[in-house]
Amino acid sequence: MAVQPTRRAILATLAASAATASAGAQSPAHLPNLAERALGNPNAKVTVVEYHSFTCHVCQKFKVEVYPEFKAKFVEPGHVRFVMRDFPLDRVALMAAQVSRCVPADRYFSFVALLYSRQDSWKGGHGAGNVDTPAVLRQFAGLAGATPAQVDRCLADESLARAIVQEAQTGAERYAIRATPTFVIGDRVYSGLQTVPDFERLVAPLLRG
Repeated sequence: MAVQPTRRAILATLAASAATASAGAQSPAHLPNLAERALGNPNAKVTVVEYHSFTCHVCQKFKVEVYPEFKAKFVEPGHVRFVMRDFPLDRVALMAAQVSRCVPADRYFSFVALLYSRQDSWKGGHGAGNVDTPAVLRQFAGLAGATPAQVDRCLADESLARAIVQEAQTGAERYAIRATPTFVIGDRVYSGLQTVPDFERLVAPLLRG
């Protein structure tokens, strides 16, 4: 049986992700790129927050296999507001999170879907050979309307990197996150892959309440 990392280990990993960034980072509130990324009715009765890491295989499984039906059943009808929050567990995931904040906000979710559907082409590792991650991210971001220069500025923006990590650390401390994806629904926290039937079970009582 796999052993889940402790919260201390998660926080240490997050801190290491931004170890090369400067100490004088701005707070997320002062970085317009870190405006909340949400989809759906802003007045929906239920909000579902997903903490995700772009290099996480289970996050990919959710985004590719579960999310389209979840979106059709809950988000598009206006029942649920869906929020994505970055929780980068390694430097490559942090790079992808930074680039996701470079694309136009109205293309964020389609860009996220592209990154997850093509995850093996840019994250490297596990026998993938040499992957020029920044080059692939530039290419994908270009499809979403960001120029190579804009992507390079975001990748070099230490304040952005540290603010993303700071936001993730806040989530880890508030919700005791130990894995990705983690979903916050109402005042409850659910770790790991959730299926559409799971969401039906978890969301329906809140819609009725």
